[in-house]
Amino acid sequence: MKKPLVTAILPVYNVEKYLKKSVMSLINQSYKNIEIIIVNDGSTDGSLCVAKELANKFSNVFVYSQSNSGAGIARNYGILKARGKYLYFLDPDDWIKKDYINNMVENAETNDSELVISGFTNLFYRKGKKIKIPVHVESKNFKIKKDFRECAVEYLNNTTLAVPWNKLYLSTFIKNNNLKFPKIKWDDLHFNLEVIKSVSKVSVLDNIDYQFFRNRPGSETSKVFDNKLFSSRKAQFNHVLEIFLNWNLEKEKIGLIYYYFCSRMVEVTQKIVSEKNFTSKEKRKLIKKILNDKLVKESLKKQSGGRPLMEIMIASLKTGNITIIIILNTLIGIIKKYFLYIFLSIKKSSMKV
Repeated sequence: MKKPLVTAILPVYNVEKYLKKSVMSLINQSYKNIEIIIVNDGSTDGSLCVAKELANKFSNVFVYSQSNSGAGIARNYGILKARGKYLYFLDPDDWIKKDYINNMVENAETNDSELVISGFTNLFYRKGKKIKIPVHVESKNFKIKKDFRECAVEYLNNTTLAVPWNKLYLSTFIKNNNLKFPKIKWDDLHFNLEVIKSVSKVSVLDNIDYQFFRNRPGSETSKVFDNKLFSSRKAQFNHVLEIFLNWNLEKEKIGLIYYYFCSRMVEVTQKIVSEKNFTSKEKRKLIKKILNDKLVKESLKKQSGGRPLMEIMIASLKTGNITIIIILNTLIGIIKKYFLYIFLSIKKSSMKV
């Protein structure tokens, strides 16, 4: 029997230095029935030239272009062009090990899955040294909505739910439900929230073969403070509540949902404190705005069940004492600067529930 076609979609914007390695990790997969769709999102560097060279060399690589509209819109265009039974989204500055697609498809076919979720490996480079922080998940198979929904908050908190690149999607499920990436910040979590709203058959795979390059200059994970960060996190969390609170989850699970948002508020305050372009007065004003927000207050009151170190940071927000918040986050910043591996290990631990 012929193996089902997988459509791999790459939204490309100014990744000239990384694109070839990313695409070649697909070309070199042990699973060969893959079509590769590159959507050039108005790149201003040599990304389009690299993409065209790859298309000329490999018959399963197809290149399309659009004006700069964002990764989500580029992915939507790729979905329209996709012919595969399964959809896979690879970020063009990351790469995958050779058996990754095979393991995902095998799992989907065996379990008749609409969605497969895997772990991944965070890659950080500092002063020529590579730091690997793996994110493992326990392998599980869910056959009905109720069972998956009871565990979904775990995948929300350990970050495996948010992103599209550690997932294999059944194409008919995406297209029949008219699911699209919205044109907003962090479109990937919003997209996946809509996916899990109606998904029934989900496989979770303990596989960390996805290599997530975290600190590329100019990427979302390496940018300085964005003034829309707080409002974007709120919009994101309101969508989370819209989905999860309709599932009649146990009180313990509800506490973990609010813990997710509180941990994101810790992240926002860390970014504010570490921002060199802000004066002390500006930092205090921004933190005060967060602490006075109604949704933040509600979340701090209802959150529960998190990890001890994150709970300490959340407790500092509960005090409302801006000086304590700044001191703690300054300390965290020092650890991040001089002891990156320790910082990353602590951060990873705090995201597990």
